[in-house]
Amino acid sequence: MPRPRKPHQTFANRLCAVVATGTAREALICLAEAARHTRTIELRLDWLRSDKERSKFLQALGRRPTKGLTLLATCRRILGGGKLAGGAQAELYWLSQAREAGCEWCDLEIETLRELPEDFAFDP
Repeated sequence: MPRPRKPHQTFANRLCAVVATGTAREALICLAEAARHTRTIELRLDWLRSDKERSKFLQALGRRPTKGLTLLATCRRILGGGKLAGGAQAELYWLSQAREAGCEWCDLEIETLRELPEDFAFDP
Protein backbone atom coordinates (compact mmCIF):
# COMPACT_ATOMS: atom_id res chain seq x y z
CA MET A 1 0.00 0.00 0.00
CA PRO A 2 1.50 3.40 -0.97
CA ARG A 3 2.31 5.87 1.77
CA PRO A 4 0.06 8.94 1.82
CA ARG A 5 1.90 12.08 0.83
CA LYS A 6 2.08 15.06 3.11
CA PRO A 7 -0.41 17.76 2.06
CA HIS A 8 2.29 20.33 1.31
CA GLN A 9 4.01 17.91 -1.06
CA THR A 10 0.84 16.85 -2.84
CA PHE A 11 -0.70 20.26 -3.39
CA ALA A 12 2.18 22.73 -3.19
CA ASN A 13 1.88 23.62 -6.87
CA ARG A 14 -1.88 23.17 -7.20
CA LEU A 15 -3.31 25.02 -4.24
CA CYS A 16 -3.82 28.76 -3.81
CA ALA A 17 -3.96 29.92 -0.20
CA VAL A 18 -5.77 33.13 0.69
CA VAL A 19 -4.52 35.66 3.23
CA ALA A 20 -7.44 37.81 4.42
CA THR A 21 -6.94 39.53 7.78
CA GLY A 22 -7.51 42.92 9.36
CA THR A 23 -3.95 43.92 10.24
CA ALA A 24 -0.58 43.92 8.54
CA ARG A 25 0.91 41.89 11.39
CA GLU A 26 -1.72 39.18 11.08
CA ALA A 27 -1.34 39.13 7.29
CA LEU A 28 2.42 38.62 7.54
CA ILE A 29 1.94 35.75 9.99
CA CYS A 30 -0.66 34.14 7.71
CA LEU A 31 1.58 34.64 4.67
CA ALA A 32 4.44 32.81 6.39
CA GLU A 33 2.12 29.96 7.37
CA ALA A 34 0.61 29.73 3.88
CA ALA A 35 4.08 29.61 2.31
CA ARG A 36 4.77 26.45 4.30
CA HIS A 37 1.98 24.67 2.40
CA THR A 38 1.76 26.17 -1.07
CA ARG A 39 3.67 28.31 -3.53
CA THR A 40 0.66 30.37 -4.71
CA ILE A 41 -0.90 32.86 -2.32
CA GLU A 42 -3.67 35.40 -2.85
CA LEU A 43 -3.35 38.54 -0.73
CA ARG A 44 -6.73 40.14 -0.03
CA LEU A 45 -5.68 43.76 0.47
CA ASP A 46 -9.28 44.90 0.86
CA TRP A 47 -9.58 42.89 4.09
CA LEU A 48 -6.88 45.01 5.73
CA ARG A 49 -8.87 47.44 7.86
CA SER A 50 -7.31 50.71 6.66
CA ASP A 51 -4.98 52.31 4.14
CA LYS A 52 -2.41 52.49 6.95
CA GLU A 53 -2.55 48.71 7.40
CA ARG A 54 -2.33 48.17 3.64
CA SER A 55 0.75 50.42 3.48
CA LYS A 56 2.40 48.68 6.44
CA PHE A 57 1.76 45.26 4.95
CA LEU A 58 3.03 46.13 1.47
CA GLN A 59 6.13 47.85 2.84
CA ALA A 60 6.94 44.75 4.91
CA LEU A 61 6.18 42.49 1.95
CA GLY A 62 8.62 44.45 -0.21
CA ARG A 63 11.38 43.75 2.31
CA ARG A 64 10.70 40.00 2.55
CA PRO A 65 12.15 37.33 0.31
CA THR A 66 9.39 35.88 -1.85
CA LYS A 67 11.49 33.80 -4.23
CA GLY A 68 9.62 30.67 -5.21
CA LEU A 69 6.22 32.15 -4.34
CA THR A 70 3.59 33.38 -6.75
CA LEU A 71 1.75 36.22 -5.05
CA LEU A 72 -1.60 37.40 -6.33
CA ALA A 73 -2.97 40.73 -5.08
CA THR A 74 -6.70 41.27 -4.84
CA CYS A 75 -8.34 44.48 -3.63
CA ARG A 76 -12.08 44.14 -4.12
CA ARG A 77 -14.28 47.16 -3.80
CA ILE A 78 -17.61 47.01 -2.02
CA LEU A 79 -19.21 47.20 -5.48
CA GLY A 80 -17.51 43.90 -6.34
CA GLY A 81 -18.26 42.13 -3.06
CA GLY A 82 -15.13 43.21 -1.21
CA LYS A 83 -14.34 45.55 1.64
CA LEU A 84 -12.50 48.45 -0.04
CA ALA A 85 -14.60 51.58 0.36
CA GLY A 86 -12.85 53.52 -2.42
CA GLY A 87 -13.50 53.63 -6.13
CA ALA A 88 -11.65 52.26 -9.14
CA GLN A 89 -8.72 54.62 -8.60
CA ALA A 90 -8.22 53.29 -5.06
CA GLU A 91 -8.30 49.71 -6.30
CA LEU A 92 -5.79 50.44 -9.06
CA TYR A 93 -3.55 52.32 -6.62
CA TRP A 94 -3.36 49.41 -4.17
CA LEU A 95 -2.84 46.86 -6.93
CA SER A 96 0.04 48.93 -8.33
CA GLN A 97 1.54 49.19 -4.84
CA ALA A 98 1.26 45.41 -4.51
CA ARG A 99 3.08 44.98 -7.78
CA GLU A 100 5.88 47.21 -6.52
CA ALA A 101 6.03 45.07 -3.36
CA GLY A 102 6.56 41.88 -5.35
CA CYS A 103 3.17 40.53 -6.43
CA GLU A 104 3.38 38.93 -9.86
CA TRP A 105 -0.37 38.87 -10.45
CA CYS A 106 -3.19 41.30 -9.73
CA ASP A 107 -6.86 40.40 -9.76
CA LEU A 108 -8.74 43.27 -11.38
CA GLU A 109 -12.51 43.37 -10.96
CA ILE A 110 -14.61 43.35 -14.10
CA GLU A 111 -16.48 46.37 -12.68
CA THR A 112 -13.20 48.29 -12.57
CA LEU A 113 -12.17 47.15 -16.04
CA ARG A 114 -15.44 48.51 -17.40
CA GLU A 115 -14.69 51.91 -15.84
CA LEU A 116 -11.28 52.27 -17.48
CA PRO A 117 -10.92 54.40 -20.61
CA GLU A 118 -10.75 52.46 -23.87
CA ASP A 119 -7.15 53.54 -24.45
CA PHE A 120 -6.02 52.42 -20.98
CA ALA A 121 -2.79 50.43 -21.30
CA PHE A 122 -1.70 47.82 -18.81
CA ASP A 123 2.00 48.14 -18.08
CA PRO A 124 3.48 44.61 -17.96
